[in-house]
Amino acid sequence: MAARLILSLSLLLTAPGVLAQACAGDVTLTSQAEIDAFACAEVEGTLTIEDGTTPLQSLAGLRGLERIGG
Repeated sequence: MAARLILSLSLLLTAPGVLAQACAGDVTLTSQAEIDAFACAEVEGTLTIEDGTTPLQSLAGLRGLERIGG
């Protein structure tokens, strides 16, 4: 049982996207695809969200964002 728990935790912690990164500098998001792919827990500069050629539908991709420094 303990080995199974350790294996599960190891897989969880090494899975892509689980450990979000800090993004240095300013970040500008201009499309729904960029928002959906956003993987930063922290933006060290400013975060700008602009309408591109199509209207944005959701900001759910920012749910892992914990801090904006700028």
